[in-house]
Amino acid sequence: MDIHRIKSRCSPAFFAEWRRVFICLTLAVCFFLPLAIGSAATITWGTPTTVSGDADVLATGTNVYAYFEGGSAANQTINGVTFVNAGGTTTWGNVTFSGTGTFAYGTNAFGANVAPFAGLSSAYSNILSGGIWISGGAAVTVTLNNLVVGHQYNVQFWSNDSRFPGVQTNRYNSLSGNWGVGNQLLFNSTHVLGGVGQYVIGTFVADATSQSFVVTGGNLTSGGSATSQTTAISVRDNGYVGTRPTYVATRFNLAKYQAVVTDSTNGTLSAA
Repeated sequence: MDIHRIKSRCSPAFFAEWRRVFICLTLAVCFFLPLAIGSAATITWGTPTTVSGDADVLATGTNVYAYFEGGSAANQTINGVTFVNAGGTTTWGNVTFSGTGTFAYGTNAFGANVAPFAGLSSAYSNILSGGIWISGGAAVTVTLNNLVVGHQYNVQFWSNDSRFPGVQTNRYNSLSGNWGVGNQLLFNSTHVLGGVGQYVIGTFVADATSQSFVVTGGNLTSGGSATSQTTAISVRDNGYVGTRPTYVATRFNLAKYQAVVTDSTNGTLSAA
């Protein structure tokens, strides 16, 4: 038996090294486990609000990202927030759309040369004139990516269709989360040519690096056509909320766990 090898493996330095490894692994598990659990945060939505002007655009907190469907149009800045042109795809930068059905894109499809829509700023009317949708009101999952766990976010969501009156102007969206019974995000609040749609602001605390919600279309007219449409979207970061966890390394008395080796020639030897 190689007593010296056994003693080196059971020495205080050996146990001290494993103690450091154990502490590092414990801290890693405590930090990364919450990230692996997945997104289950609930978005608390406010009351749908009718579009009125540039001040509609939320400017509190820090801008994370903002997008609209604008074809070849340039980016638009409204109330200090720059909306990036998504350019006809189901991936709007850090926002992705998924659903059963074929996605369609409109760049200048939903505007009008009649007030109140015509009275909006050019930048605001530009972001409200396009959109991405699935016909028939099929559910569309909207996923917000690149979030920071523990931070509180606001997501602002618009729906608009200011075109000619008809069943199209009676369309609305419902959003998943704590969406109140009877809440309807109207595409056209007055149901006439030039009428404007609505926006809604939701709040949530990220428990993962992504957060999803579902958009489902409807129509106020019985039998009327529906679309699940996103006109524009903006995400703001309000910073970390709550109390950050404090990790305290636990001290162990490893001396009492030292091995004892019995050798027939040299007698009993302690690892110490």
